[in-house]
Amino acid sequence: AVYITLTKEPDRLLLNIQDNGNGIDFNKIRRFGNGLNNMKRRMDEMNIIFSIENNNGTLVKLQYLLPTP
Repeated sequence: AVYITLTKEPDRLLLNIQDNGNGIDFNKIRRFGNGLNNMKRRMDEMNIIFSIENNNGTLVKLQYLLPTP
């Protein structure tokens, strides 16, 4: 199963995407692969904080800081 949550806080939007699988094995990621590096670079270009972690499956977290008026 995949669980997607979108939360708005006063200063940010939070998007979490989580599955209930085995998680990601960071030791087995291709050393010269570009997939995750490209995702992080693209998120950085859009001022989005991007992270992936193991938490009862794989958890992808995106945080977008809202502009202050």
